[in-house]
Amino acid sequence: MGPLEVVAILAVLIGVWYPLASVIGRRINARAALACAELCDVRRYLATGTSYLVELQCDWARYVGVFVQRLPWDNPLNLIASLLAARKPLALIKIDLGKITSWNLDMSSRGARGFAERVGKYYVVRRNAPKALVRELAKAGEELGIVRLVFEEGAPISIYIPSTDCPSIIHISKTIIKIIENYMGGNT
Repeated sequence: MGPLEVVAILAVLIGVWYPLASVIGRRINARAALACAELCDVRRYLATGTSYLVELQCDWARYVGVFVQRLPWDNPLNLIASLLAARKPLALIKIDLGKITSWNLDMSSRGARGFAERVGKYYVVRRNAPKALVRELAKAGEELGIVRLVFEEGAPISIYIPSTDCPSIIHISKTIIKIIENYMGGNT
């Protein structure tokens, strides 16, 4: 078998891989998105071969959006690169409580640029939230496996979690929101 035949076989394999993995990935991600219905009502969802986005109506928030980026199974070259880089799936959750917080906070377990206050394993920047709230969020974040938590006055709360399990993601998010709401009620 010559080099031309090897290239032709690789081209056929990759050509078959893309559509097949994309269809399979969409089905798997659609099922994962609909698993959110265990805890909240699913308004709508979008599933691709590598990710899913689901918008939820939960009784504890006006809006909950969950975006999960998985490994790129539909692209063999990107999959190899992701596995070599030890990339993990990541969920981004946006939550609108329907109430405006008067605080800013950015907590990250991965470090920060410029000055950052260290609270537990987190680097905290742009903090004007009560210190007790920051300590409680840092403790809960460590226990729940949160990578980053961001909220700004008037903006939705963003939570980053290395997970693909939607019910678990919703449970973790609800726990964090309960902590924040306890302080919004005047407990400083």
